[in-house]
Amino acid sequence: RTAPRGSGHRGSQRKNKASETIGFKFTEQLRHLDATLKATKANYIRCIKPNMPKKANLFDAAKTYEQLTCSGVLEIVKIRKMGYPRRETWETLWALSIEEGYVAQAGIDPATP
Repeated sequence: RTAPRGSGHRGSQRKNKASETIGFKFTEQLRHLDATLKATKANYIRCIKPNMPKKANLFDAAKTYEQLTCSGVLEIVKIRKMGYPRRETWETLWALSIEEGYVAQAGIDPATP
């Protein structure tokens, strides 16, 4: 049985197909990225171009490595691997230094940071 003309049956099929378009997927990815960024409270985003012509399925490893090095991303990864996984405020580090005894070891007066 087919739907009568003008019943809107085909329109609903078009809406389903429209929801599968590249534009729709891109919009959904942007919404997901936005939600992730808001949840993680990121301060900035580093954009890395996998190739200079900006073409699909093309990856320039040397250029990508250069960008990661120049932007400091690789250095951050090294630092975090050494055991410094997050950033702290100066006040937090100072309090931790006093608590752990590093300030006393260095002969510094804890009252004057």
